Amino acid sequence: MSTKKRYFLRCSQCLTVAALDLEPTDPLSRYLNGEDAVPADMLLCGICGGTIEGMGYVHGDMRLFKSYEACACDGRCTSARGPVCNCKCGGENHGTGRTVTVQRDLGPVPVVRMPDAPKAKAEATEYRTALKTAQERIAPVRLRYRNREWLERPDFDRLRTFSDGIRKAGKSRTHAARMKILDRLLTA
Repeated sequence: MSTKKRYFLRCSQCLTVAALDLEPTDPLSRYLNGEDAVPADMLLCGICGGTIEGMGYVHGDMRLFKSYEACACDGRCTSARGPVCNCKCGGENHGTGRTVTVQRDLGPVPVVRMPDAPKAKAEATEYRTALKTAQERIAPVRLRYRNREWLERPDFDRLRTFSDGIRKAGKSRTHAARMKILDRLLTA
C-alpha cells in the first residue's frame, strides 16, 4: 500500500484544477496539511501564473478531505483555569490545551479535466483585465478614503459596492460568476 496522498489544487486566477501525488514528508504535502509554511512563489499556476490553493486530499473511499487542528473538546474546557467542567469529556481534557486533528469530509473527489491551457489563459486574462479596470475606476475614491478625506455619501457607497464586488469576484469559483459580478460593477 502506498503512503502517498493525492492532493487536489486549484488556481485562484484561471480556476484550473490539478491533482498531485505526494509523499507525507514532501514539503508541499506538509504545507497542504497545515504543518509548514511554504513561500508564496512555490505555489504558482503553470498556465497563467496565478496562486494555487489547496482543495484537500483524497481519502480511501474516493472522497475529498481537509485536515485541521481543533480543540479536543471545547475551547472553554481545554483552556480552562478553574476546576468546573460541564462538557462531554468529563474533565479528561480540562485545562490541558490539547488539540486534535480533525478531518472534514468535503464530498466526492472532483473529476479532473485535463487543462485546456488556451481557454484557461484567456479566462485568466479576461478576469485580470476586468479586475484591473474595476480597481482603476475606484482608485481615486479609495485613495481619498485612505488619506482620511471626507467622502460624500454617493462616493462612500460606490467605494463599498466596488470593494464588496471585487472581494466577491475573487471568492467566486467559476469564471462566469466572476465575470457577472465584475460586469455589474463596470456597467453601473
